Amino acid sequence: MDDDTDTGNGPTTGTEDAPEGTSEATAGGTQQVLTAGALLTNGDSGAVVRLAPGEEVVLRLTPPLQGGTPQVSDAEVLEVVPVQHFADPGYAEFELLAQAAGRARVEVRGAGADGPVLLLLVEVQGR
Repeated sequence: MDDDTDTGNGPTTGTEDAPEGTSEATAGGTQQVLTAGALLTNGDSGAVVRLAPGEEVVLRLTPPLQGGTPQVSDAEVLEVVPVQHFADPGYAEFELLAQAAGRARVEVRGAGADGPVLLLLVEVQGR
């Protein structure tokens, strides 16, 4: 069923001017799928990001994940570039740049042993 109505279910892109993601039914439920230009936030944990080489998304981390650094399972597939701000905006920001076809897992851990964890799966499809 094609319906562009926001049902309020699942994570969002975190901003109204970023491209909207889609949802796909999986065995475990509905999974958020995001594409190039999306703004990812703490609430997007568990999302799948689909990109082509050369495309990017922005990852914006607020407390309690703000102090974490994204770890990538395959740096040949995905490059993480910290965004430097002149004044502290109250969040940490990273560009996730697709480099080559493949899959990479992105993990960000919050402070402490029991801190929150953000997980993303990035699928880069070759051109």
